[in-house]
Amino acid sequence: MKKIGGDRVQLSVVDPELLGHHPPEGSSVIKEASVQGLADLSAQPACLPEPNEVRSEFGSCLGRALQGWSGGDTIHVMDPLYKKAIAQGVVGMAVFVAFIFLPVGTWRYWQGWLFIAIFSVSTIGFTVYLALYDRPLLERRMNAGPQHEKEWSQKIIVSLIILAFFLFLTLPPLDYRVGVSPVPAYLSFVGDMVIILSFLFIFWVLKVNSYAAANVCVADDHKVIDTGPYAYVRHPMYAGALWLFIAMPLALGSWLTICLVPLILPALFWRLLDEEKILRRDLYGYSEYASRVRYRLIPHVW
Repeated sequence: MKKIGGDRVQLSVVDPELLGHHPPEGSSVIKEASVQGLADLSAQPACLPEPNEVRSEFGSCLGRALQGWSGGDTIHVMDPLYKKAIAQGVVGMAVFVAFIFLPVGTWRYWQGWLFIAIFSVSTIGFTVYLALYDRPLLERRMNAGPQHEKEWSQKIIVSLIILAFFLFLTLPPLDYRVGVSPVPAYLSFVGDMVIILSFLFIFWVLKVNSYAAANVCVADDHKVIDTGPYAYVRHPMYAGALWLFIAMPLALGSWLTICLVPLILPALFWRLLDEEKILRRDLYGYSEYASRVRYRLIPHVW
């Protein structure tokens, strides 16, 4: 009995003693039986897979293995949301490199490299954490930009904030190149530390509030969050972003750009107040929360 390709093929040779005689050694009866057995084996094409089928199955398995997995032994195609996150990360890195190193005109700009490293590690850390523990929030955070805003006022505000961000990204390298208002190296390190603290604060906000979308919207299951930083101010995300704007010029080596921080405050305040109007209108319980937590951005100030 022999098993080939998952099917069983039985080879039988007639015992000469059952026929009543004993053929001599090397008899043609045994040879013919052997040849017949081989012929029967070769006549079983369905037992062996075709070469093309083997190659196709191997290629399919290898492709699934390379495309991603979700844990355990289950292999599947990478989630489109993760592909989008990776693509945005790569494009964002290229944009940062272009907007920082084209104005400065040299690759020997350690402030720019350190800033990109801190920004990249922080955003990658956020993305990995959300992918593992809060996929809905990752999806909400990926829908950033004026095209994802529903209100026209927010489309304008977000466009202004994005413009301000890229100005704060390009002006410090240009100032560093010209040498108008250089910043000592130790203050650049201080700026980097403030950026790290800002990202840690923003991470705290995201960990507490799973509804902290990148655009102003109210989800179907949206609830008012009043724990963590939301117990002290109503818009802690914007508080962290404000410190980010203050620290970026220092980290990139420019005093002059810090003077532009007051120019972004009107857009930030407009964003905040317009968002509150939408939340009071569409989010049940927000008005009561606003009456309990008095301060919007800075405790005991405003």
